[in-house]
Amino acid sequence: MDRSLRDIRTSHGIGVRLRWELVEPRKSAAARIRELVTESGAVRPPEHTDELIRLLKERVDERFKDDEAAGYSEHLRAALDYRQWHRVEVSILGPDAGQIRKISRRAKLSQGETRFVSYLALFAAADAYLSGRRTQVSRCGSSCSTTRSPRSTAG
Repeated sequence: MDRSLRDIRTSHGIGVRLRWELVEPRKSAAARIRELVTESGAVRPPEHTDELIRLLKERVDERFKDDEAAGYSEHLRAALDYRQWHRVEVSILGPDAGQIRKISRRAKLSQGETRFVSYLALFAAADAYLSGRRTQVSRCGSSCSTTRSPRSTAG
């Protein structure tokens, strides 16, 4: 996400930096799961798939131990919700070279700059999502099926 924001600035030099980081340490199970799921299933070695299954099962089992009465769907939701594994940090860049500020009421941004920072963060997230979709589609090539909307079919 941060790459798509690097050169975008307001006329006053305000920019945005986004960091998407794991909450857990780099050597944690969540970090390893993230590594394993980034491998395409088509080329992931069987031992990596086995490791991924084991790590995911352990996360679900941990949630079960925390609250046995919650129900299996709740255990799955809590264990597999990757959004809870990450922290997104948005920083304001500029206007001075090298200036980095955290978003706060004391950041002293105009109303337009505040909107710019908010919208840019949202657009960067959308860009990252859609960029990932393009990569996924290009990887699967002709084996992927596409769906067409009713409007796109000639009648």
